[in-house]
Amino acid sequence: MMGDMGEDFKALREHRKTNRQANKISSTEILTEKGIEFESKNFGEHLIIKDKKAILDFYPSTGLFIDRATKNKGRGIFKLLKKLGATP
Repeated sequence: MMGDMGEDFKALREHRKTNRQANKISSTEILTEKGIEFESKNFGEHLIIKDKKAILDFYPSTGLFIDRATKNKGRGIFKLLKKLGATP
């Protein structure tokens, strides 16, 4: 019984890891397709987007973005695009 639970948690952890990797790839591709320039750090885990309005730290695997000036946070590539004034 306990062995099954351990295997379930291991499988869940692997599933989440796979999802984060897929998110990282697709979010980075979307930014590139939209012509949004960014600086990549830590092998693409952290992207720095310098826009006319703001400098944003974006973590594509989780979708988290943080405005450096206001410290406001958001989540999701499409919300990020909206903040930047790009059409999704």
